[in-house]
Amino acid sequence: MPEISTNPDTSPPKPSVLAQSSISGQAHPPALSPTLVQVKPARLLPHKPIARFVILAVLGVVVLTLLWSVVAPWLARPAALLSSWVLDIGASGWVQRTQMEGSLLSVYSSLQVSTAQTGWRASEVIIDINPARYGYSLPILWALLLAAFGPGRVWRMAAGAALLVPLHAFSIVTQVLMQLCLAVQLNPHVLHIQSWQLEALIYAYQLGSLVIPPLSPLLVWLWLDQAFVRRTFVGVIRG
Repeated sequence: MPEISTNPDTSPPKPSVLAQSSISGQAHPPALSPTLVQVKPARLLPHKPIARFVILAVLGVVVLTLLWSVVAPWLARPAALLSSWVLDIGASGWVQRTQMEGSLLSVYSSLQVSTAQTGWRASEVIIDINPARYGYSLPILWALLLAAFGPGRVWRMAAGAALLVPLHAFSIVTQVLMQLCLAVQLNPHVLHIQSWQLEALIYAYQLGSLVIPPLSPLLVWLWLDQAFVRRTFVGVIRG
């Protein structure tokens, strides 16, 4: 009759931990493959073209505006000369002559007013205008052109500056005419014009002072850099 052990060894067999090498008979740990970690250099500017363009454009506007403020009287001279010619030809009924005196455009008018400052004697109106006041469109345009990169930046900057001259002159002319109207207290009888003409002049002044200076550089840039706009903005919008 077979004997039954009352204390059987129920522990499982221990597995072999070390593998014996067939050559040296020694155990070797499994080889670990080296892991290479590739470190990417940090970007100073974002990779996305729109974000990069916006950052460069904002920085360019700040820097170029500071530089422009130093040479603004000389850069505004073409627009001032064009404005002087337009006033002499187109507003001869109000303007006797114009003259550049330093950085100011002096307009000698044929309109006469009598105020307490003149001792209630009729005196001719003289307007002094700073032509550089509405010339800040130029650094904005140049900042947009430089932020877009690409070839042909120099000729685009020169062409853009030329295109802004008549728009800048429009702002100067409407400023002069509005100052003349204010000098006679917006009286259409003294100005020898009708009421609707005075209202049109007021709207033109608002357009030349509030709309054209900030909007014109954007429109000129969109026209000069059509390829960049299509490639960067239109392509992203279409997905």
